[in-house]
Amino acid sequence: MASNSLASHSLDNYSRLRRGMAVIAFLLPLLLLLGGKWIYAIPTQTSISAYYYANENLRDILVGVLFAVGTFLYLYKGEWWENLLLDIAGVCAVGIAIFETAKGGDCSPDTHGVTAHGIFAVLFFTAISVVCISVAVQKEDVKRTRRLGLRTYSYVSCAFVMLVTMIVGLVYSFFLPAPAKLALCNANVIFWLEAFGIWAFSTFWFLRTLELDARVSWRPWRNGG
Repeated sequence: MASNSLASHSLDNYSRLRRGMAVIAFLLPLLLLLGGKWIYAIPTQTSISAYYYANENLRDILVGVLFAVGTFLYLYKGEWWENLLLDIAGVCAVGIAIFETAKGGDCSPDTHGVTAHGIFAVLFFTAISVVCISVAVQKEDVKRTRRLGLRTYSYVSCAFVMLVTMIVGLVYSFFLPAPAKLALCNANVIFWLEAFGIWAFSTFWFLRTLELDARVSWRPWRNGG
């Protein structure tokens, strides 16, 4: 009985980790966008990272969420390959926070070259995308769902959105002519691309939790299912 109780406690802890990552990642773009507008009268910034310079409280939210997600990813354990990829993603999430984007760099037509901030962001989304695809094709998980096609499609879709976000960001940074780059940036295209990439990350952990432990509650005042 004691070992069963310990195993149940461990599974509950992993469920909380997954739920925590899903919830705080989903809320991040909304907190920055709506908090900036409603509380601090700050217009929508050119990117998620640009909020680092918009307001010190919003900076704290951005950095705090990145550190929290990075810690969760590093602590979460699965298969050896999943551990490796999630550890890389966790380190990269912290790296994104530590190596902030250049001030005003998002809309500067002269901005070019590789930055530590950009490298960590690309590696983060790449690692999580590979985890999504790898989980989608795991044969041993087939028994956990009656709708394998929908399950695979859902995970691959999350990976697809994150990869598209990353690829479009790279094209924007290195290949677009300056006038087009400035126009897209001023229209907040980069902010929304990053937001959808983050929401795809959140959706993956939401779906993963439902699959592994469908009884859990997503209401913060409830601990069980």
